[in-house]
Amino acid sequence: MTMSYPQQQAYPQPHPMPPARPAPKSKRWPWILGLIGTFLLGLIIGLASNPNANKSNAGDATASAPASGGTAPSQAAPPPQQPAGPATTMGNGTYQVGVDVQPGQYKTSGPKGNLPCYWARRKDDSGSFDAIVANGNPEGPTSLTINQGEFLELSGDCDWAKVG
Repeated sequence: MTMSYPQQQAYPQPHPMPPARPAPKSKRWPWILGLIGTFLLGLIIGLASNPNANKSNAGDATASAPASGGTAPSQAAPPPQQPAGPATTMGNGTYQVGVDVQPGQYKTSGPKGNLPCYWARRKDDSGSFDAIVANGNPEGPTSLTINQGEFLELSGDCDWAKVG
């Protein structure tokens, strides 16, 4: 006896897989340009916030001979004239009243930029907290009276001038 099998149906062939796409290339240029831009922006901000960054020291330029083998100037520039006696205008720093600056009343118009002003009258220049006689953070026009023998600490973005 022979067996007959039902006729097999032909199944459709599966569609072939599309060719594999190459992996997308990494786009590094935007990252690199972003990092360079961030660095340059930080450098510009750092230089803009440092008021001494663009000042050159004229005494250094005239004191040394040129590297190209030329001759040095015959005379060095004269040093800047120091005012006779203690100063009557002040910026950032620590001053001894009567030696570095004159005693009296000083005024400021307040901060010129984004840095706040700070002043501290001190008994001595030790830097200790206990040496502070008085201090303040003016946000606008302010006056301050300093006495002979005190030390004055100034920081921030204010210029002080003697008025009395």
